[in-house]
Amino acid sequence: MKIDQNLCQLQNAWMRRNARELDLARWDYLIGKGEKQAVVDALAAYQNPDGGFGHALEPDCWNPNSSPLQTWTATTVLREIDLFDPTNPLVASLVKYLLATLADGVWQTIVPSNNDYPRAPWWTFEPAAALWDYNPTAGLLGYLARTGTVLDDEITKALESFFGRTIDNMHELRLFVDLCEGLIQIGWPQKDIEKMQLKLAEDCQAVVETDVTQWSGYVTRPSAIVRTSLPSYLEFLRPVIEQEKKYLLDTVDADGTWKVSWEWGQYREEFAVAKNWWKANLILQYDQFLAL
Repeated sequence: MKIDQNLCQLQNAWMRRNARELDLARWDYLIGKGEKQAVVDALAAYQNPDGGFGHALEPDCWNPNSSPLQTWTATTVLREIDLFDPTNPLVASLVKYLLATLADGVWQTIVPSNNDYPRAPWWTFEPAAALWDYNPTAGLLGYLARTGTVLDDEITKALESFFGRTIDNMHELRLFVDLCEGLIQIGWPQKDIEKMQLKLAEDCQAVVETDVTQWSGYVTRPSAIVRTSLPSYLEFLRPVIEQEKKYLLDTVDADGTWKVSWEWGQYREEFAVAKNWWKANLILQYDQFLAL
């Protein structure tokens, strides 16, 4: 990863003062001064005996119990360090948890035990809103495929859902990009890959906001979908990606961080802590994006 040296120095100082051990290990790895195993060791602290992840790994949800959503968050870290090895104990345990919690081809987005702990309001469990379409299922299927656990029936069902509607949610769209990349890696039928790439391009073109004056609000910028690499079928986003890079450099604060644009509206003391955790995550996310 290559970013401006002065910005890197500012962020390095901020991360060492404020970041969680996991995010500091990720930072050191991304700037070429840390080892992959240090990231794995730090991530293991968030893994429960059942193999799933909790303990506020997703900073907006402080539930210590395992959930598919927080386990998906763990897979985003594992993707950063290119770890898909099914013989790795952490990965093997994660896979076991996911296979045990899969129901009717999907994983539940929000779990009841969330309600017992500080959280953002959108992570509150309500039976009628426990499933958010294929969030996080699409991303989890893509990660599992990369480990060699290819759930053909579940993937086929996910693709039927994907082809049957417009994906206009930035989070779900990113997850289907991850699934597509996973299917490419495992040699899924080319006709499905090509069809998926075409539709992903169409959906991204429809959902990505190109008006820079709107970017301070809750809109879809390219960095919400493209993180560590730009797939060839999304190359048409390159001009707006370059615009966002400029936008990020124009809006970075004097300490090298970016503002967190959302609030919980509850649990004010806990959110003050989570806000710093998110600042660290935004540094990691945006610096990888700036390196595209």
